[in-house]
Amino acid sequence: MKLSEIDIPFVKEYLRQDGDEDDKLIGAILGGAKDYIVKYTG
Repeated sequence: MKLSEIDIPFVKEYLRQDGDEDDKLIGAILGGAKDYIVKYTG
């Protein structure tokens, strides 16, 4: 799986999260994780 394929709906399905109240939090964590991976792997 490519990093660009991971988005909020994918993470919400993995976490079994139904509501929309945590979308901003999930998006922020996902963005930070993607930044970290890109910086670590170059």
